Amino acid sequence: MDQDERRTGQRVAVATPVKVWTGRWIRRGELRDLSPAGCGLAMKRPPQRGQTVTLLLPTPGRLRPPTPVGARVVRSDVISGLIFTSIPRASRAVLREWIEAGDPPQRELDPERWSQQERRTSRRVYDERLAALASSQLPYLLVARDLSLEGLRVDPLDWADLGTRLEVSFPVPGREVPLGLPAIVWRHDGRRGTVLRFTDLEPRQRATLECLLKLLPELPDDRRDVILLTEVA
Repeated sequence: MDQDERRTGQRVAVATPVKVWTGRWIRRGELRDLSPAGCGLAMKRPPQRGQTVTLLLPTPGRLRPPTPVGARVVRSDVISGLIFTSIPRASRAVLREWIEAGDPPQRELDPERWSQQERRTSRRVYDERLAALASSQLPYLLVARDLSLEGLRVDPLDWADLGTRLEVSFPVPGREVPLGLPAIVWRHDGRRGTVLRFTDLEPRQRATLECLLKLLPELPDDRRDVILLTEVA
């Protein structure tokens, strides 16, 4: 694959767990966008700029073993930017599979811009304790801080890897049965908390969420970047 092909290749949104070999350790992360030239990578501990890593890229459907892709970190952030430096022949085929299966909407390709411009208008104060069920069927208690149409911020979930899926229950005035919404652990912001993003909402779920948000006060500016300090019993 030559440089011109890699520069002009399609860029798509993905959200899939990936293992990252740093040269000493294998750590977990999540791919956030993908192209023939590179990817966005979310990790609890972002790699340093200039660092070289090897991504153990899973195959779509995980029907085959992961395949290695060498990369260099060109931007270290909540969503780090990586450029591919070594792509074995078998890995090129896997990359093409992911790109063909990916989702191209632009707002997914820039999660920070999406967070600032679109979530800002709908974020509401939501200081509630919520029950959540993990895919392992283990129940958890979440301490929510704010809520929007796209997701919610909760006190830090140090136990949860990026990509962890949860079913979060929201009490709704006038309803006996809580509103259950599927969510994914989208971002860890240290003491600022953990961001959960809603996934695959049905029209009825979204409509109920919109009604709930109308009952809540808008999040004031002085709480948009507040550092959350969880009490330890």
